[in-house]
Amino acid sequence: MRTRKELTPRGTIYGVEDVIAFVRDDLRNGETAKPVAALETGLSATIAGIASNTAVYQPEALPEANGTVVTNHLKAPFRSAHKPLLAEARTVAEADAKARQPGPLSDAAFESRFVQGIAVLDGPKRIAAVQNLTFEQSSALVRHGDIARLDLPHRIIADVWERHMLLGYLARTGSQADYGAKPSFDNPLAVGADQDAAMAAVRPQLAAFRAKAERVKLAGELLQGVVRLAAAATGKSVDAIWAEWTA
Repeated sequence: MRTRKELTPRGTIYGVEDVIAFVRDDLRNGETAKPVAALETGLSATIAGIASNTAVYQPEALPEANGTVVTNHLKAPFRSAHKPLLAEARTVAEADAKARQPGPLSDAAFESRFVQGIAVLDGPKRIAAVQNLTFEQSSALVRHGDIARLDLPHRIIADVWERHMLLGYLARTGSQADYGAKPSFDNPLAVGADQDAAMAAVRPQLAAFRAKAERVKLAGELLQGVVRLAAAATGKSVDAIWAEWTA
């Protein structure tokens, strides 16, 4: 049975036959680092054990022998990693849902007119119309999923969502008030908040959250890879391994 442990510029590949579990370097940081470290220790021992079995056992005896290796070295690390990663995934999902919420509905008629007004525009004008939206305007687009029905390019949709999430954070926390508008030649009597400065200040927080969400996504893919690897080594189905390890 072919095995591999290969270092790459993006992480470490653990493989059995044509199945791999890929531990990306990103997973070695932040909240995923500790559970993934234990899982990777188990993967290393498992790959070494399977390689040793392959040199000793006949092919027909390998699945049972590998089953012992997998149980001894991989089952417990998987179970110990799965629980905190699942909790982290719930935290990320809840935070993402909160960040995407629209603001309170104060004028349904305005929202309806605004959405309909954008929907009747042609492509270029529609794209221009969703640039630099206020929180009330973006809330109108996201409240009933209209943003997904406007046939906008993915990049534009991503930009609208980013601005909406930033403005929503400022609205919920009131932190925009910390950034007063500064008088300038163009606006010598500027008053109120400097929205651009406030958004720039919180943008790193959004970037950090997205990096965290990406790590959680990668952790889920790693868990799938580990189960597939165990199935390939033992001849069991992925469903059987999953049921056994998560019971």
